[in-house]
Amino acid sequence: MKSFARFLALLALVLVIAPPAAYLAGMLNDESLMKTTMLAGTVLWFVAAPIWWREKPNA
Repeated sequence: MKSFARFLALLALVLVIAPPAAYLAGMLNDESLMKTTMLAGTVLWFVAAPIWWREKPNA
């Protein structure tokens, strides 16, 4: 589960960083699509990152 959360968190970072870069480069022409993709990445980050960073409980 932790490795899947790590994958989702890293995917979320890509979803936050790539759309503005693509929009700036002219590869993405729809500003609302860029904002929606960034919002989805932000929500995914706040869900997946705490699971990824959670420490193992001491037994």
